[in-house]
Amino acid sequence: MKDFLIKKIKYIESAYNELFCELLAKKLSIKCANYQLKKTKQNELILISKNFLKSNETLVEACSFIKNQTNSLDTLLKTLKASQHCSTYEMDKKQIELDLFKIIVFDYLTSQSDRHDKNYGFIKSQICGKTHLCVAPIYDNEHCFGLNCNGLQKNKNGDYDIDKIINTPMCFGIYNGQNNENLHSIGIEYYENAREIIDYALKKSHLEAFLIQCLKSSIIDECINYIKKIKPKISNKQLDLYKICLTKKIAMLLNTYNHVKSLKNKKQNQFINICEM
Repeated sequence: MKDFLIKKIKYIESAYNELFCELLAKKLSIKCANYQLKKTKQNELILISKNFLKSNETLVEACSFIKNQTNSLDTLLKTLKASQHCSTYEMDKKQIELDLFKIIVFDYLTSQSDRHDKNYGFIKSQICGKTHLCVAPIYDNEHCFGLNCNGLQKNKNGDYDIDKIINTPMCFGIYNGQNNENLHSIGIEYYENAREIIDYALKKSHLEAFLIQCLKSSIIDECINYIKKIKPKISNKQLDLYKICLTKKIAMLLNTYNHVKSLKNKKQNQFINICEM
């Protein structure tokens, strides 16, 4: 088993994305692979990541459980629960649900475009003769904040296409990539993913508690101040991109959260009034 994994850099922005996302994940109590930016003897920049697996552990990609190729939390949890293959595993289902939900919220905030079912997974470990399963730290976070295989998304003027970036379709979502619950009550299409996340979080208190933690805008400045210290120096334009995208995404989540809570309170008050009649 390799102690370190090396990733070649096609775009310098991909390196900054990995480093920025690692810190953001830590601020949100999300397990994430560790990355360091280094130079080779040929003066090429590479990312070095310490292998997060221990000697008794194996990485199992999510695609091993998603038989119908539907990359969604809803389907994955049902498959984990129903699969006879999983009956041999010892697992904390509540923790697994929380950790997978964290990945979805994280991907939403960072406009991740590449969380396919081979780009996240589980750790299988042998403990006291039993096989345990838990969610692996997130890895491969380079394709976010508008960066894809063809570089950064820009508009006709050569500026970052912020609207397109923040509305990046989610690769790993809540409900099969579709709106299975009437989610358009706000009336703005790009709130769709935010509404799915909020609706799901409000069903369970431990998910809502994590979501509230993500609505603190102070984490943005902390992460940006950190990435400023990395060499080679990141451009102010890239820093602004991080700040604008995260600010907008947090605002969208917060507005959706307040909207849904107000709807629930309104329904509750209506129910109380009917009961009092």
